[in-house]
Amino acid sequence: MKKPVVSLVLTVLLALGANALATVTTDADLNAPTWRGGDGSTLQMWFFDQSQNPAAPDVDQNPFGDTSLSILGQDPVWIPDDQGRLGVWLVDRSKANDMVIDVPNSKEPNPFKDIWLQLVFKAAEDRAPNIYVLPEGSAQQPVPRMTLVQTTVLQDGYIHATYSLTIEPNPTWEKIYIRPRDCEVLIDSVVVDTQCIPEPMTLAMLGLGSLLLRLRRKQ
Repeated sequence: MKKPVVSLVLTVLLALGANALATVTTDADLNAPTWRGGDGSTLQMWFFDQSQNPAAPDVDQNPFGDTSLSILGQDPVWIPDDQGRLGVWLVDRSKANDMVIDVPNSKEPNPFKDIWLQLVFKAAEDRAPNIYVLPEGSAQQPVPRMTLVQTTVLQDGYIHATYSLTIEPNPTWEKIYIRPRDCEVLIDSVVVDTQCIPEPMTLAMLGLGSLLLRLRRKQ
């Protein structure tokens, strides 16, 4: 299920009154990138518990600005409950519906920007939506399309899909379009990770600066 499922370990610890940390998992975040939490990275998650449109992230770790998500097109439909999943958006291509995410980035002119997106959805014939990225809102052709990296069928028939894309150079912001493939798609959650990657020389200088700072503190 989308909503956090508390592990058996945590349940036992709470019953015993123990003060300890335990893992809380959700099927929205099954395939986090290895670089999450590193320098220049962002994280934003939407679970759609409520029908706000546009919607701020439920989890927002973006130091570069405010991220937002909107459902465009005719009469977007929010479903409060589908098979126990509390809060699902119906995105219908026949109504020109798109789910669009605006993500601010580092203003530094870095050469690369990695985008890693996880989507929990249900669609006819399990057809994963196409996801396009417009760097700084530009629709000049060709519009970059994210690569579908992996899909996992969940117990209730929903699908967890992972997408990836590297943009060269790093834009200061981008629009991410989640677009059904000529069908209706129920979208239960979205997780977006990004990272802005500086030049190797910049990384080396940052490492050298950190080393010099540590040496000064020791003196």
